Amino acid sequence: MTAVTREPWMDDALCRQVGPELFFPPDGDNGREAKQVCAACEACSACLDYALRNDEKYGVFGGLGPKQRRVLHRERPRREPAQPPIVHGTPAGHRAHFRQKVPLCEPCRSADKVYRAELRELRRAS
Repeated sequence: MTAVTREPWMDDALCRQVGPELFFPPDGDNGREAKQVCAACEACSACLDYALRNDEKYGVFGGLGPKQRRVLHRERPRREPAQPPIVHGTPAGHRAHFRQKVPLCEPCRSADKVYRAELRELRRAS
């Protein structure tokens, strides 16, 4: 058995408010109720990406059952190189937001301001 890696989107997923048995229906059940929950969930696309990355073989993830994910997985282009995670609250994190085209967060914005102020002080001192 492999350990589940906690990802930030998991805390906001609607499936946390419903029992897991809904998302792992018995054979022959298409998981319609679980898919309806997924359709209303803001984390649906992140959940689907997680299931495809981790080759989840059972259950409803991201609004798709196992067979639907297998078809999607076959049709998907080969994996793009993984982006390194953003280290928030650092100047490098600030740059990573722009490289990855992700909205800038406040900790990274603040870290960049501090970094630029330190650079100005170093230039003045030299």
